[in-house]
Amino acid sequence: MIKRPFVQKAEGLFFYPYGMKNFIIVVLLVLFIGENAYIYMYPETFCQEQKERVDSILGRGDAILNDIKSNAKEAVSTKVDEELDSLAPTSE
Repeated sequence: MIKRPFVQKAEGLFFYPYGMKNFIIVVLLVLFIGENAYIYMYPETFCQEQKERVDSILGRGDAILNDIKSNAKEAVSTKVDEELDSLAPTSE
């Protein structure tokens, strides 16, 4: 009979009992394969979703950029008007 040396119980993700470790691996594989199968089977749907996501991000960016431009134009025109008013001769 073979005697095994004393082994302490370890804790953590990789020290689960054998069955639990296999269950976690199977779940991760199903998730990974399922997502890739969806992309493979419906590439036009996946591409459309990504395009819509990018378009929404770009749309928000364009709105922010336009807002900054309009605020900058207003600030510059106000500053120019103030400077012109200060340089104009006053008639008394």
